[in-house]
Amino acid sequence: LHTANLTQHFNQCAAQGEAVAVAGRGSFFAGLSDQPKAMAWAWGQEQPSMRAVLPEKMSSMCVTSDGAFVLGGGASGTLYGWEAASGQLLAAFGAHYGEVLSIAITDDDSRVVTGGHDAIVHTWELWEVLAAGTSTPATRQSWTEHSLPVTCVRCGVGGVAAHMVSVSMDHTIKLWDPLHEPNCVLSVTLPTPLKSVAMDAMERVVVAAGEDGTVYATSLVFTPTSDKFLKMVGHSAAVHAVDLTPDGSICVSCSDDSTARVWDLVSGQQIQCFSLHKHGVSFCKIMPPIQMVAGHGQANKALQRRMAQGDEGTGQLDGVVLASCGTGELAGRAGSGELVEQLQMELVEERARRTHLEGLAESLQSKTANLLSHTLQK
Repeated sequence: LHTANLTQHFNQCAAQGEAVAVAGRGSFFAGLSDQPKAMAWAWGQEQPSMRAVLPEKMSSMCVTSDGAFVLGGGASGTLYGWEAASGQLLAAFGAHYGEVLSIAITDDDSRVVTGGHDAIVHTWELWEVLAAGTSTPATRQSWTEHSLPVTCVRCGVGGVAAHMVSVSMDHTIKLWDPLHEPNCVLSVTLPTPLKSVAMDAMERVVVAAGEDGTVYATSLVFTPTSDKFLKMVGHSAAVHAVDLTPDGSICVSCSDDSTARVWDLVSGQQIQCFSLHKHGVSFCKIMPPIQMVAGHGQANKALQRRMAQGDEGTGQLDGVVLASCGTGELAGRAGSGELVEQLQMELVEERARRTHLEGLAESLQSKTANLLSHTLQK
């Protein structure tokens, strides 16, 4: 990031930006843009470690933080869920009235956020998604404030209590509070249709970019003298993806102009420019070094087990099929039902604990407000 030196490269990775999902502990997945297939790579290996046939081409993909489950959104509006270790298709149901353009999962793996071509942002309980089969589960929230397709959704740090952010072709960034109404707490209009967004861990700054090639940084900590947004100009074509360091000081962006650029958010100046790609760049992600160590994480270990069970003569994996081309294969293999049931029980317990903590927080907030009001009256 700081020296612009190439450390690794991966072959056969041609995917839309939202269809690339980093497992975070040794591997990442990508849904190919030209055919209904997905591949997985382990850090440090140029060739894919897994190839999978999918029911349709994926417009978006996301992986839980432990790499145990993979979610995918198709052009038909269907949301899919797989168990990574077995490749079993657990869920396939209609989530949007159009293409599922973006998927995000909260950092505690409790809730799923989806944005679609129907201009709606949905939130779902993860365990309900994985246990849904072919039946569409109830959404936790459905936000319809956008007027054009929602191209990207992201979650902050803090589980279900964190803010969520979305961008749309209607030129707007919208910040959502899932616990309090009205849920839309901020809306910022920019001068271009937007395609990607990122938010720092402290929820102090949001960065977005889109069709005009300019990267915009918007402060969430407003002061009377602050500008509405900071413009970072350098790309000569549409920007497909942006990401931030956890402290919100550095931003990286990638574009159809075949470059990825690194920006200083304090000054708005470009720090680095990566220009080794021959075609447009659709995805970028800032990774801590510990997450790039191959061999860590459940997903990578599961892939290694599957490869060990493949053709012993060639040492190659014979195309792991995550799902057949229909939804008739949803009946789980032996053990899959027990896994989903165990997951459901654990998430129900976690939800009850979270509800209790939310109640305590609301009670404390109410008492604090009453005390402050009483103090002011005195």
